[in-house]
Amino acid sequence: MGYPIYREVMDFAPDTLTHREKLVALVLADDANDNTRTTWNSVVDPKILRRAMVKNDRDMRKILTKLKDAGVLEQVVSGHSGSTAKFRFLPLALAVDNSVDSDAEGGSIRTAFEGDTDGKPVLSGPPSEGEGGSIWHGSRFDLNRPTPLTPHNYSSSSSPTDTSAPHHHEDEEIAKGQNLDNPTPTSPPVVDLAVEGAARHIVDRQIGIDREQARAVVALLGREAAGRGNPVGAWSRYITQFSNDQLRDAHARAAAKVDRPAAALTAPKVECDECKRPVLQAGLCGPCRGEQQPEQRWPDATDRGVAMARALLSRAAAAAQ
Repeated sequence: MGYPIYREVMDFAPDTLTHREKLVALVLADDANDNTRTTWNSVVDPKILRRAMVKNDRDMRKILTKLKDAGVLEQVVSGHSGSTAKFRFLPLALAVDNSVDSDAEGGSIRTAFEGDTDGKPVLSGPPSEGEGGSIWHGSRFDLNRPTPLTPHNYSSSSSPTDTSAPHHHEDEEIAKGQNLDNPTPTSPPVVDLAVEGAARHIVDRQIGIDREQARAVVALLGREAAGRGNPVGAWSRYITQFSNDQLRDAHARAAAKVDRPAAALTAPKVECDECKRPVLQAGLCGPCRGEQQPEQRWPDATDRGVAMARALLSRAAAAAQ
């Protein structure tokens, strides 16, 4: 049900229709009766709305108004008093004149639909290459299609990569949801934006480094930070830690393509003489120094309280005498 009308809408819908309006027309054509060309279900049925990707019945009514104005549909039942609104598809295929001028040079041309096919076998496949040839009966849809867009032998096993079907770049862009008239520019990665911001910060310091040189400086500083095992997380804060002299030095190293070794950027490792733990200064670490020092007992709160109590008692006894 609806296949002939579906193909008719697909091939002969007015060019003024938008993609959304044509999708609604195709969904309604799939639901229409082949003989009466009238829709079967309600146009606001949830199933119809879901297939047509229309949010609500109000949007559907707006689209139906556009389809009626374009000459695709006409309303035959209003839908009042509990009845379902019905729409009929108007003829969209143009009548084609298959006659050929017999007076033209070279004689007349006879088609496979003329009367000479009577009594001859009609094959369902394409014309063979054998002697005498054969007669190929085209599809019934070929009668009213002067310029078919697809081959006659439609196959359900055809794939999108089939070279027999025409390929349009616009179909891929529409399937991706992109607007061909106003294409959306692709946003650069976040890392590139951060690097550009750091380079712009260097240029704004006005220390004789242009934008290209600043990008090289930022790349060098990033490599050196990664070499130390601390990759840069936020360039907006990291770049502000460098002075102008440090940036000029980095610019000189970037121009010479020489990265500073990671060992020169970190403090030398010093180990404890006793336990071999890493320490900041040569010698013993804190625990090792504490173990070798004599134990020292600090008075606690109880001892101090007892001493104060004894002092008060002594003063009181002296006053009483």
